[in-house]
Amino acid sequence: MSTRTVIALVGAATTLALAAGQGSALAAPDTTPPSLVTPATADFVVGSTIGTMLPDADGPTSTGGIAMRAAWSATDASGVCGYSTRAEFGGGIGDWSAWSSATSLTDPGITDYDDQFGGGSMKLDGYSVRARDCAGNVSAAKVVSYRPVVAQENGATFQYGSVIGTPTYSGTWATASCSCFSGGQTRRTSVASGSVSFTGAQHHTGIVVAKGPDRGKVKVYVGGVLKATVDTYSSTKVNRAVVWNGVTSGARVTLVDAATPGHPRFDLDAVLVD
Repeated sequence: MSTRTVIALVGAATTLALAAGQGSALAAPDTTPPSLVTPATADFVVGSTIGTMLPDADGPTSTGGIAMRAAWSATDASGVCGYSTRAEFGGGIGDWSAWSSATSLTDPGITDYDDQFGGGSMKLDGYSVRARDCAGNVSAAKVVSYRPVVAQENGATFQYGSVIGTPTYSGTWATASCSCFSGGQTRRTSVASGSVSFTGAQHHTGIVVAKGPDRGKVKVYVGGVLKATVDTYSSTKVNRAVVWNGVTSGARVTLVDAATPGHPRFDLDAVLVD
């Protein structure tokens, strides 16, 4: 018997054995969609600046230019081969984007007017995200909220700040006024004992300040735990600057002026909540 004949017989025997349930069967196809993980709400982008207050005939004011970012991930036995997003508006939905490898989305132009006086059908509420695995299965969509509230410090309390409660001030504070500030005013202190506390958002809280040559460092506590020491110094003035973002889970947030030598001043302009 030739070598070629032996190989043919062995191949035929293997095929018959598999058909009879002997040996290893072929793996079943993947029909399970990816496991998609998304945040409930987007982050505020540290290093960005929020816009000025925009007048509106239907309400007091609104603030635009709020940068927000969400990141997501997915896992799947077949591997993840793409993500797609879709804008969600107050009165409708956008189109799904093309599939891509992007795992985050930053929108620099979110406006808070929906929370302050009703918004409208074209108010962007957030983005839906879905994932596709390499076998072609698509996950159910999940919505990430992009709906901020700007609580402006007006020199006495937080305007539109009912969501963060009544702030508590300690030490010596004064009011600074400028059309360049959010709401036209900040609350400032230049002493190490100067602190302010308020209730943080259930998800993300952002801190907006005025930066400049005489500004210094501020300590950020969440639930009594030091989370960051933020430097508000800048060689040039930067107004309405987002200098901190964090998950606060409804805990008390306290900001304490570190009164850095030579740069003692801290100006609180606004608090962002989602």
